[in-house]
Amino acid sequence: QLSETEGPSQLAVVVSAQGDTTDCLIDAVDVASSGDAKGAEEVLDKISDLAISNAIACFHITRNLAPASVMTRQPDFVRIVRELITPLRQVILGVSYVKEKTPQVLDYVLSFGERLSAIIMSELLLAISIPAQFVDARQIIRTDSHFGAANIDWPVTSQLIRTTAMSWLNTVAVVPGFIGSTNDGRTTTLGRNGSDLTATLLGSALMAECVVINTDVPGVMTADPSIEKMSYSVKKLSYYEALELSILGVSMFHPRSLLPLIESKVPLLIRNTLKPEEHGTLIDELGLDDGDEIKPKCIASIEALAQISLRATKEYSGIKVAYQLEQSGIRLYVTTAAQPNQSMVFVV
Repeated sequence: QLSETEGPSQLAVVVSAQGDTTDCLIDAVDVASSGDAKGAEEVLDKISDLAISNAIACFHITRNLAPASVMTRQPDFVRIVRELITPLRQVILGVSYVKEKTPQVLDYVLSFGERLSAIIMSELLLAISIPAQFVDARQIIRTDSHFGAANIDWPVTSQLIRTTAMSWLNTVAVVPGFIGSTNDGRTTTLGRNGSDLTATLLGSALMAECVVINTDVPGVMTADPSIEKMSYSVKKLSYYEALELSILGVSMFHPRSLLPLIESKVPLLIRNTLKPEEHGTLIDELGLDDGDEIKPKCIASIEALAQISLRATKEYSGIKVAYQLEQSGIRLYVTTAAQPNQSMVFVV
């Protein structure tokens, strides 16, 4: 599809890790931290072999679909993947020596999943004569040192993206999602839906025509299709409707991913990867087409919840219990009280 794209000369593609790569990387750190260096190496071999086989398979599929005139030689994926994995092997060996895994080390290890995908994608595009370049997100996404769910330094990140993007003109920039770096160069990850956040940060900083998220569903559904079989995709939503849905449990996007777009007013299109011709869901400032009437669009459902009823005592007030639950990382979906600091009901 990229080879057929007509439009702006500046195009950025954000990619995530392949398949189970992230889980395998976590396994590698866990095995290494137990002191089993050989077992960790075997996990890395599995990751390497999977990346190489997927890359070669994608090349053959592309070769069968693309005109022969645009094809170049097959990239040396074995060399490319093994060279990228080499520093990862060194880090994993070090973890096996000290038998300790830290959030900082885990972030560095996890970054290899997205970086592998981005490098392979850029090589595949070059193989069909599409000018492309790998852009390391760690050079343009600046964060704090909250490893595992780093916070974006938006002013610095925005400036870095705009400055670096000058070198992307007339090429496809392939950017690994989910990762960034601190001011002193330490690799960080962005947490849940990190790749979507990377895409919206890029789109917002560059004032893109649109940010497109390709997924396995045809857009935002009117209800959970596993519960309501008659649900269908919504054509348009406003930023704040989408934000409210994400807060209520819709996992398709995270509130953080929407915030850059709300500020810049860049629209977001969510569509099916295998059916890009379908309308999908467009999220913008208004969320309406001309002549549309304002009416409810979606029903959000949250499962696996529990209700806790509490009668306050001198030792334990409702407010104290709520505070302790939140400090323990337990999300309170609903809190009600008959009277302040008396009997309370929590939904967790």
